[in-house]
Amino acid sequence: MPNGFGYLDFSRGLVIAGAAFGLLTIFAVLIGNSLKDRRWVLVARRSMTTAGLLTIGAAGGLIAGFVDGRYERSYIYNYSEKGLPLHYKIAGLWGGLDGSILFWAALIGFVGILVAAGFRKDEKDRTGRRMEPWVYLTLGGVQLFFLVVVAFVTNPFEHLIDSPMFASLPEGVTKAQAFAHHFPAGITDGTGLNPLLVNYWMMIHPPTLYFGWVVYTVPFAFAIAALITGEQGNYWITKIRRWTMVGWLFNTTGIILGGLWAYVVLGWGGYWAWDPVENASFLPWFTSTALLHSMLVQERRGMMRAWNAFLATATFALSIFGTYLTRSGIVSSVHAFAGGEVGHWFLGFLLFTIALCLFLISIRQPTMRSAHVIESVWSREAMFVINNLVLLAIAASIMILTLWPKISHEFLGKAVTVGPPVYNMVTLPFFILLLGITAIGPALGWIRTSPKALRRNILIPMIAALPVAVVVQYGAEMIRAGETGHLTWSQRLYPTFAVIYASVLIIFTVLYEVLRTAQSRALRTGNGWLEALSTLFLVNNRRYGGYVVHAGIGVIAIGIVCSSMYRVEHNTVLGEGDQIKVGRYDLTLSKVEENMDGDVYHDQKLYFDVDPEVGSAFQMIPEKRFYIKKEQPSSVVEIHRGLTEDLYVYFQSAQEGKFSVTIYRNPMIIGVWLGWILMILGGVYAALPLGRKRVGLAD
Repeated sequence: MPNGFGYLDFSRGLVIAGAAFGLLTIFAVLIGNSLKDRRWVLVARRSMTTAGLLTIGAAGGLIAGFVDGRYERSYIYNYSEKGLPLHYKIAGLWGGLDGSILFWAALIGFVGILVAAGFRKDEKDRTGRRMEPWVYLTLGGVQLFFLVVVAFVTNPFEHLIDSPMFASLPEGVTKAQAFAHHFPAGITDGTGLNPLLVNYWMMIHPPTLYFGWVVYTVPFAFAIAALITGEQGNYWITKIRRWTMVGWLFNTTGIILGGLWAYVVLGWGGYWAWDPVENASFLPWFTSTALLHSMLVQERRGMMRAWNAFLATATFALSIFGTYLTRSGIVSSVHAFAGGEVGHWFLGFLLFTIALCLFLISIRQPTMRSAHVIESVWSREAMFVINNLVLLAIAASIMILTLWPKISHEFLGKAVTVGPPVYNMVTLPFFILLLGITAIGPALGWIRTSPKALRRNILIPMIAALPVAVVVQYGAEMIRAGETGHLTWSQRLYPTFAVIYASVLIIFTVLYEVLRTAQSRALRTGNGWLEALSTLFLVNNRRYGGYVVHAGIGVIAIGIVCSSMYRVEHNTVLGEGDQIKVGRYDLTLSKVEENMDGDVYHDQKLYFDVDPEVGSAFQMIPEKRFYIKKEQPSSVVEIHRGLTEDLYVYFQSAQEGKFSVTIYRNPMIIGVWLGWILMILGGVYAALPLGRKRVGLAD
């Protein structure tokens, strides 16, 4: 029962107040623009900052409610319980639909505060002063939308007695009577977090992904401001470069951490299944990657201005589309929230955003044309354009396939399910082409590259990569040796060898370009080779950090194709004392242990003694849990990680002293995680404010 006005009601008041300040931001910009009075821009800056602080405070209030165990609130009751550790109680903020929208709004508020602080330091720049109010208008509008949804649609502060649980009652029964009947001793505990979310990766996967998506709002806001003001220079591109890189880094990390969560929780031995919500997280990654590349073309050649505005808009729109997809109920996914009215709000906001941006681009596009053209297909700008087109083709293909069950149901009268084989068939040629473009890119110069220079820069890496690719594939074949279900020769060549060779070529092209440039610098300056190499990275960290990212993509691609094409699966039923041989491992089920005394869950553990042909023996302990309040089983897989392969044991079920177990061998899967680390390190290094200022070719 509601027990008076408390800090959670105050927190909801903060949300409503934040919405009021968001509305004030919009009005201040419009009034200031009509009166040509900059004082109103300062009002907009302060009101947007205030809205951000209020929203962050509201999110903090909800977290406090989780920690305090305020189970009389519907959202806290449904996503927490006493027995949960503190960090999982905090994760309840983004564990469900209502809290995740508030979390998103708080992140937008935080980003808005940073943007306002940046403009405060940039007061004297004339272009910045002209664009500033329209950036506030866009950010304030997005923030207002989320705050309105939190305040009046989702409301994570709702009392349990006012929730849908007590919406439909028999005639003559009041809510208070129904509540007292359902909770005769009062509300002493919640129902708990979804067992699939009780995992350390879920502590950081959603906030990382959300933050990446939210940061994409900043390039979008600057793009809208550039379109409204008719900004023709590179000011806005310069301003959004690091924002885009930060968003891309968090988006990339969120995707990989989601893969890690799937790998260690879902028990199917993989990390990517073309799930609709996985796809939604991937879509803005493609357009933001395209934007990072095409921004270089605008800076260096003064080209692709309208295209960059489109990519910034598309990246933001796809992040909203991903939010809509996970919260509308139109797709079925282990990651998705239940559908409801909130989906209609996001769809309306998405359509409005797309219409507005297309209108602005259409009226500004004639004035944003470049005086330069691509002079040769063998030039860096030409390769960036092709790179952009391939990235967008992949994104479009994934979007259509993701929505195809819904499209086929609406227009064909039958929902056609699209599985991973279809996704692989459609997207693999594009991915291989993208890897090839990534490999060739460093060998090309701006404007044009002579045939002699092209041969000099690409021929040696192409020759050197060939035997290495053969060795890598042979190594994966050897790991699988002795297992059934070998690949056909056509599968070995495509996609396996095609992906491996293109990936190795990326790494060799990057290495050759770095070493060749360092040697040239050493000869020109008379410095030592190592000094020339270190100076090269410090002077142009943006370029060489990008090369590290490219190398990381190559390593990831090798890990993906080897762990996918050469994965081995064994399904078996064992009793205590039974033994099974899986490749080079002998596994013995030595002990079974049960614990029925847990407050949150009961569990059963299988103890496997593993004796490999090479190396020391070790033990693996997969676990099966049954969460009491949710009445839901969950498995805890056991993974023995190695440089060449992972041994993965999944405890499926138990019946009459027999235990159903699935054992996987995943060759070279470590490449997926090592490649991600390389990408993150390279991206962070590229974003650092190092090196000297450069004059672009366009200037």
